[in-house]
Amino acid sequence: MKRILLTVLISVSLGLPVQPKLDEQKVDELKNGKLSKFILTFAQLSSMLERPLVDLDFAVQDLSEDLKEMQEEVSQDFFQRSAQHKKIIDDLDVLLGNAQIEISNSINLVENVLKNQLVQLNNKQSSLQDFVSQNRVAIQREDLMHQTNSKQYEEKITDHQTALKILDKALDIVQKFISGELDINQRDPTQRDVQELTGCLNKRYGNYPLVAALIESVPTFENMKQLKKIRQKLVKVKQAVQDQYNEDLFHDKTQTSLYEKRKAQLEKEHSIFQQQIADNMFSINTIQQKIKVEEDFQDMRRDDVKRYAQQRQDENEAFAYEIAIFQDLKNMYLTEQQLGEQAINFINTKQFSDLIRSNLDIALRNK
Repeated sequence: MKRILLTVLISVSLGLPVQPKLDEQKVDELKNGKLSKFILTFAQLSSMLERPLVDLDFAVQDLSEDLKEMQEEVSQDFFQRSAQHKKIIDDLDVLLGNAQIEISNSINLVENVLKNQLVQLNNKQSSLQDFVSQNRVAIQREDLMHQTNSKQYEEKITDHQTALKILDKALDIVQKFISGELDINQRDPTQRDVQELTGCLNKRYGNYPLVAALIESVPTFENMKQLKKIRQKLVKVKQAVQDQYNEDLFHDKTQTSLYEKRKAQLEKEHSIFQQQIADNMFSINTIQQKIKVEEDFQDMRRDDVKRYAQQRQDENEAFAYEIAIFQDLKNMYLTEQQLGEQAINFINTKQFSDLIRSNLDIALRNK
């Protein structure tokens, strides 16, 4: 029975002619569906062969059940595809959202953190360069001051040494007068010594006019007591010169020590600044590399956004096409089922029986 049904159904599906043909309006309407056309054709054949239609009822019920199962299978497939589509879209939305968030976070990191750090590091680099320049100027100033002070010190020491020699010579002359080694009346050699001493004194140590006056007055004194007073005054002057000489020596030693310490400190600061410049430049290069990495990352994620968006569009278009196919299948199955039910109802009517009987009579008369 099923073989016959399948044969007829295939014939109907392929558009093969099946006789006798029913041309009434109702039949023509029912023939719009493959199942209903099959039912009418099978019913017509059964009537011509005088076979009972009960077999047709069972066969149609089986086919109707198969049709319902096909509808359910298509609906189930579409339901699964809908769930799959939703998951794909949701996953792509998550990927898109994550990519956009990562791009935004990366831009924020570059613009509000890394570039600000780079500005600060560049400003620090400029400041460090200024510190180095100021440090070099300070060292040059210290060297110049030390050279100037050293020159002044050397001149003072020379003056002190010259003054001490003059005073020693003057004291020697006075002592010779006091001891009698020189005769006060022998003025010529003494006068030459006095002139030599006062000339040197005026040239090298002009701050001591008292010494010159004392030396020049030595040959005019004949009283031993007066000569001793002159000697005492010269001794005091010499002691004052010696004290100043010692003070200048100590001052120069102190200043030299301070200069050396100050210069060592400046050199140490210079070394520290140079190291800070090197460290800061390393930090600048590191920040610049980070910015480059972040910008490359942004470009990569922007490409990902384009790719995800295209995948999303492709998936939506594919799903829209599948929805259209599903609706067509659903409508086709529904139409087939409705027309099949109408065909079953129609063949059980007196109108169909009369139509079959009429067609049979016509066929018999034509023979």
